[in-house]
Amino acid sequence: MLRRSFAVIAAVLLGTLALPAAAASQPVLVFFPFAVGTSVPASLASQVPAKMEAELQAIGGVTIIQGDAAAQATSFRSLARAAGADAYVTGSIVAIGNSFAGLEELVSARSGVLLWSNSVSFRTVDEVSGAGKSLHDLLVAAPTPQTAGTLPVAQTAGPATPPPPRVGVVALPTDGNSTRDEHGFADQTVIAAIKHLGFTVIAPPKQRISLAAVCDQTHASLLLSTRVDMSRTVAKTGDVQSTAIVSMVTYSCTTKSIDPNPVAVDHIAGTNNDAIKAAITDAIVLLPSLPPNAN
Repeated sequence: MLRRSFAVIAAVLLGTLALPAAAASQPVLVFFPFAVGTSVPASLASQVPAKMEAELQAIGGVTIIQGDAAAQATSFRSLARAAGADAYVTGSIVAIGNSFAGLEELVSARSGVLLWSNSVSFRTVDEVSGAGKSLHDLLVAAPTPQTAGTLPVAQTAGPATPPPPRVGVVALPTDGNSTRDEHGFADQTVIAAIKHLGFTVIAPPKQRISLAAVCDQTHASLLLSTRVDMSRTVAKTGDVQSTAIVSMVTYSCTTKSIDPNPVAVDHIAGTNNDAIKAAITDAIVLLPSLPPNAN
């Protein structure tokens, strides 16, 4: 399965999912179609959640309800509650170069709280896997007498301490078919471009964790993912030309969602690094979530 450097399965427990007494032993879950961005085949809207549903169905322990394929995202929660569900699955998919980036989410039907999220990069639906087990492990947690019917959440003593304000941008490690040296050059170029726009750059965590966990750990406002794909051609004159295709997309730490408007720019130059630098410089200013001097 192809996964970008930031695509790691993790549970984000931000609230409690209380299960009705009648369903305490088997939670009820609704799957809704995913939102898809420009250049994404419409069929993926149903195929990706169907793959997740099939995985979960094979494991068992959860009652699954098919959501209305024509429903709007604003009505998902009310529809899930009307169906007697405890939670619902939704998400979004955007095109990143010649692959796709997806965000899978589990939301409480009772409170509307985001309970879990998972980011994944893939080329085909067959490469989307693992979410079914994660959902099962989260929903079918072994209850204790004190927590029966409730998903486990972290216990804290005393009043909650407000989190620090979210500032700055985390530049996630570059992905793509370029070499390690080219990845390193791209990373430095992206960092310089972010600073030039007036943002503070925050170093990404060294461990592989989910996007939401990166946000919580770094207190950033945005995560920026960059993919660099290289090709070389020989002109009739015998000169070698390098083409860099740079794809960029941001993840909002405020809304915990991928921007549905990714950017892709290609540039041709005499050397790989020149092509990479020019493409990154052109691409980053096109991102709507990174306006110049926003800080």
